[in-house]
Amino acid sequence: MLDAHLVAAVRTEAEVKETLAGAVGLEGLDTHLAHAVERRRQELVAERRELVQRIERGNAERSREWLRGIDDLSSAGYDLLALRVLFPA
Repeated sequence: MLDAHLVAAVRTEAEVKETLAGAVGLEGLDTHLAHAVERRRQELVAERRELVQRIERGNAERSREWLRGIDDLSSAGYDLLALRVLFPA
């Protein structure tokens, strides 16, 4: 697949719709997406904690108040915005 070449679309609209319905209906998709969202949330928290540490090293007294809670993140929700389906040539 790493050496695959793009070719012109040769699928009918019905084939594409069927494939997309199958992809979106995959068992465990919601769990996979939820885990990906949580991983990203944790990355953002770590980045913000590092930011707080860097800023506090430079000017701790003035920075502490406006930085309070900058790393207190929660997931509001998520949506599947894009889906890439690769068809074999």
